[in-house]
Amino acid sequence: FGLNLFRKVFRYNLIFKNPIILLLSFFHLSKCITYTFFKDFEWLIKDFKIRSVKVGDLIYDTYIRYNHNYIDPKINFTFINLAFKSIFRTLKSFQLIKKYNPKLILIGTDFYGHNNGIMMRIGITKKIDVLECQPQFLDINRFSDIKYGKYYLKLNYHKLKKIDKKIINKFYSRKVRNKSKRYKGKAFTDIYYHANRFKNQNLNKKEFLNKNLNIIDYRKYKKIILLAPHVFADVPHLQGNLIFRDYYDEFKETLKFIYESLNKKNILWISKIHPAAYLYNEEDVYKKLLDKYKFRNLIDCPKNINSKELISICDHVITSKGSIGLEFAAEGKLPILGGTAAYSHLGFSYDLKNKNDFFSALKKIEKIKPLNKKQIIKARTTMYHLDNST
Repeated sequence: FGLNLFRKVFRYNLIFKNPIILLLSFFHLSKCITYTFFKDFEWLIKDFKIRSVKVGDLIYDTYIRYNHNYIDPKINFTFINLAFKSIFRTLKSFQLIKKYNPKLILIGTDFYGHNNGIMMRIGITKKIDVLECQPQFLDINRFSDIKYGKYYLKLNYHKLKKIDKKIINKFYSRKVRNKSKRYKGKAFTDIYYHANRFKNQNLNKKEFLNKNLNIIDYRKYKKIILLAPHVFADVPHLQGNLIFRDYYDEFKETLKFIYESLNKKNILWISKIHPAAYLYNEEDVYKKLLDKYKFRNLIDCPKNINSKELISICDHVITSKGSIGLEFAAEGKLPILGGTAAYSHLGFSYDLKNKNDFFSALKKIEKIKPLNKKQIIKARTTMYHLDNST
């Protein structure tokens, strides 16, 4: 491409060549460690900034990406080393931006506390166009992406009104029959096919529950609720805010609350591990949590069950902000979210502000009504838009 000017942002053997940045890095690192120690990691995620650029969530998501650090995050050598690197990279990137005054920034990804994620945040703050270059798309990053995620539709709600209902109905019919076009690597599409890759059993509700979950009399349950945790290590703060510290924390606290407060209610809770959890070796982590909070009405769903079959028998889903929430809404069943999803605040999801609201919603889950036709069409229109524009 004719590029001949390269600059290293971070190498330990080069940090002493930048004494001012090194001293500033130690200053910000001490603040990062001290405040995180006294205020916990949620402060780091929400409030740690450098020159008004939010970097705490990038540091945290990088830290929990490996070795299951989300289970019990600590201010250890691994964390301190990673935090120092990210802080130094941020300050060095500010210096490079000032020196070369770029009109355009190209990044390969928009998350983690490495050059790409940090430069994206700085570029947006400096009002420099930031383009994310992926094999399937070229995307412009904006301020709203940091808070809500790049697919958040509430800010572009007007786009949904322009799509003909006939197109929506045809699209949805083909999708549920696994006949629609696959957009490999794109959000809200690939995981759908992976989660529905098994042969459908074509059983009614009674037969399905009896055969797969050993439930003989399902009528005694007022509702059946699906727990659908996300992959625990997979950048929890990339696509919008979370009520909890991370995906693991949400699943753990949800199980604990159900175990302690809702175990005597006539509700059947079905938990299904995320289809991609095996990629991160999270099966044992997931199983240990279920075993810890196990009670009679909580069932671990077998892996060879399609999401579509679960949607047909369950009344609601509890998820952080996963696409399965949208899939439930498209079938008229209100999803309960633990964070801001791409489809949040469009009128067909239960969007909570904090943990107290989240747990209060679980307490009255028996009273939640199904979605109406208008809400269902809006959910399916949202699904169409996300599948064809992401």
